[in-house]
Amino acid sequence: MVLDDHALILQGISENVRQERDITVLGYFTQSQKLIDALNQQEVDVVLMDYSLSPGEVDGLNLIRGLRIKFPKVSLLVISALHAPATVAMAMRCGAKGFLGKETAKEQLLVAIQAALELWITASNVGRR
Repeated sequence: MVLDDHALILQGISENVRQERDITVLGYFTQSQKLIDALNQQEVDVVLMDYSLSPGEVDGLNLIRGLRIKFPKVSLLVISALHAPATVAMAMRCGAKGFLGKETAKEQLLVAIQAALELWITASNVGRR
């Protein structure tokens, strides 16, 4: 699932991942509550989320924390134009599995999504034998 408050960014991400055989986007959201509602209805592996959403939305750190608590099995991958080292470090400490700048090339985005998926698979298999 993908969360970004800009429809154009959502469309760009959609275009970039649509042709990938092993990635299926189950939903695109411009509001965090709609993402949360969808996550309550369907299990997903990875959420690609914007760090800085519209005014009135939950801030990035609190959203990461809340999603980690409510959906601990989901790998959170953050994408943002705001990617100062301190911001990235805080997001990672709060539970994000990766952080990308919005200037990231398609190939790097796909690699990051695959890496987040691998983390999800590893976490899902912990304790199974």
